[in-house]
Amino acid sequence: MKDKIKLEIEKWENQTIKLTNQFLYDYFDDVDPYYFYVADEIGGVFSYGDYWFNFSDILVCYKLGITEEQLLNWYDFCLSNHSVNISLARFILSPEERKQAEEKHLAELKERVKSAEKTLKEALEQYGK
Repeated sequence: MKDKIKLEIEKWENQTIKLTNQFLYDYFDDVDPYYFYVADEIGGVFSYGDYWFNFSDILVCYKLGITEEQLLNWYDFCLSNHSVNISLARFILSPEERKQAEEKHLAELKERVKSAEKTLKEALEQYGK
């Protein structure tokens, strides 16, 4: 029984690696990609160049027919909006949620600006005397 399960796990790992390679070919045009799964956990988070993806992102790309441009727009959005956590599927399928996430991030940036202005004003008053 355990040998059968080990064989099934090995098949799953091999298929996961195949899908990862296919993804990197389809989305990055790389025929011989170098990547690694974090902590060698196949099916988890992997690094490819400067990119970090979860295997579930690969599945979402294929299930929803996400284009390379959409994938990179989502990735860019996530890098630019650290305080906003939105999945690839929600980013693509829910423009309203994306708009709310952008508004939340903008509100946080406005608060930072207000805080910086206040700190600058206090510093100028303190050192201006």
